[in-house]
Amino acid sequence: MRQLQYFTGANDNSPNWRTTATAFSPAPDTTANIPVKQQDFSLEQILWLIPMTAFVAGIVAWWIQLPSAVLMLPSVGIGLALFLTAVLARESYEAQNLSILATVGAFATSIFAAASQSGILLYTTDISVLVSILSIGLAWTFKSRPALMLSGFAGLLWLASLNPDISTSLGLGTPTAQSWLSLFPVIILAQGLLATHLRSYSTLIVTIIASYAFIASVGASLPLMALVGLFFAIAAAHHRLGKAWADQDIFGSHLHSIMGWVAAVGAAFYLQSVWLNLETGQAEALWTPLQGWWIALGLATLALFISSIIRYKHAQITLFGIFLVSAAALILPIASVRPDVIYFTFDTVPGLPAHPGFGYVIGATIMASGVAWLVNGLRRARTVDMVLGAAVVGIQGLILFNPDWINLDLGIVFALSLICALSVSGLIAGATLNHSRPAQRRA
Repeated sequence: MRQLQYFTGANDNSPNWRTTATAFSPAPDTTANIPVKQQDFSLEQILWLIPMTAFVAGIVAWWIQLPSAVLMLPSVGIGLALFLTAVLARESYEAQNLSILATVGAFATSIFAAASQSGILLYTTDISVLVSILSIGLAWTFKSRPALMLSGFAGLLWLASLNPDISTSLGLGTPTAQSWLSLFPVIILAQGLLATHLRSYSTLIVTIIASYAFIASVGASLPLMALVGLFFAIAAAHHRLGKAWADQDIFGSHLHSIMGWVAAVGAAFYLQSVWLNLETGQAEALWTPLQGWWIALGLATLALFISSIIRYKHAQITLFGIFLVSAAALILPIASVRPDVIYFTFDTVPGLPAHPGFGYVIGATIMASGVAWLVNGLRRARTVDMVLGAAVVGIQGLILFNPDWINLDLGIVFALSLICALSVSGLIAGATLNHSRPAQRRA
């Protein structure tokens, strides 16, 4: 809407008229004459395009089933181009990691093609180990968490191939799976160190799970009781190492402590179930431990002792506590292979059978450990610790207070064992009076 406005000119002889805009007038279009600039492809878009093209080419090659002789040289060239792309894409996190993952696939394809041309047949398990190694190298070079995660999952795929049932269901080839057995601890160690350096909780969880799965796979030929007893000792050592690393403020220390404790409690639950259900009168050893079993138990005990020494240095445990921790960690493993020792001990108390008496002793120890985690969780405001501790106490209460088992004698055994276990926990957690300046707990 416009209105006429009258004003007097300079000579004041003739009137001049002009129009003025009111508040209801539309704003003038200032962009009508601005030329539109054509946008070219940026470097970041090109860096995204290269790995995407490589992925599409890989899918096409797999779909039409190109022979390995055709794949080798192109895979090497594509892998080098992708590696250069990852170097140039430092400013784009997503494009760089996509290029890194594509580089792993290209180099793994070239190795598979070269092996096929040489008459070497590589199975899925072999490729998974190669992918795990390549991913570790690229994760270290570019500080890439996705590459490290790929290495962890590739390692889990190889571990799955060691189990015949899982391998058959997944269609994995297993003839050469055992050939990588001695190399895998090195891969796990590298993954764990790199996950700690990159501060990646998710990769650390995968690595810890792979470590315990590896232990179970290696010990699959052992009797289950012996394997679980050894598993308990290793998990207890892992838990105590996590405590020691927490005193030194190492990344992921509390995660190590939690997963070690969960694994140890799980093993203790199984051993307790066995002792609650064994028939009475068994006084012979279930199995004669091999030298390797004793060596593994000795190494776990040594790791536990070293972790206790570290905690003693930071005033988080007493000297007597070190002895108690080391002794307690040995009872269940030895009882798992020499139950006759437990039967002999319980025979000295008339009317108190080892079945299910020792099961109640184990249960009291588990419950005391759960109480300790619950109290520590409340003290440090850690929800995970509180939940885990309460869950263990609740499950153990449901197991032990069974009307078919409980009687006055077993109730006394449980009460005394629980009091002793709680007292031992207090002694283990106490600080020595000899330390004039105890270290502050940081985690």
